[in-house]
Amino acid sequence: MSRIFSASLNEEGVNNEDPAIPCGLFANGYRKIINNKLSDEGEEMEEMPIPLTNIEIKGSIINRFAKLEIIHYYFNPTDKYLDTLYKFPRSLMQAFDGLKVTYGDKIIEGIIAEKEKAKQIYKEEVKKGNTVVKAEPICTTDSFTCFDLLETKIGNIPPKEKIKISLI
Repeated sequence: MSRIFSASLNEEGVNNEDPAIPCGLFANGYRKIINNKLSDEGEEMEEMPIPLTNIEIKGSIINRFAKLEIIHYYFNPTDKYLDTLYKFPRSLMQAFDGLKVTYGDKIIEGIIAEKEKAKQIYKEEVKKGNTVVKAEPICTTDSFTCFDLLETKIGNIPPKEKIKISLI
């Protein structure tokens, strides 16, 4: 199994005392099927890494800027609908203007919404049994200008399904 890691370095290129930030896709809950229907309430579980099966990077350079599409492919090996957390390292020099999650014949594209509204939409859609995505930048250090991790919740990933996560 492959995993992506991010480490924080100081100006001399030395790892600060912060440990590496584990990045990738992690299951932290699941839903059961009861009477041919997805349960309303999810069950929590110990965080479990989801297998990364491939990475693809596409890019173009325009003047002094690079535009990249980073694509991670994962597989849900379980027989459960998983609630997951996708963690991806980033720096202040990066900007993402798109997020797309694909599984089976379904495509979920990100939209920008106010934080509390996004949380509400996410909870409602998960409860309805829909696969849904919510992303937000997270700071793992004490700096108020730092957002070094993009944390994305993906709810209700179907069992035995391949998932493609594209950051643009």
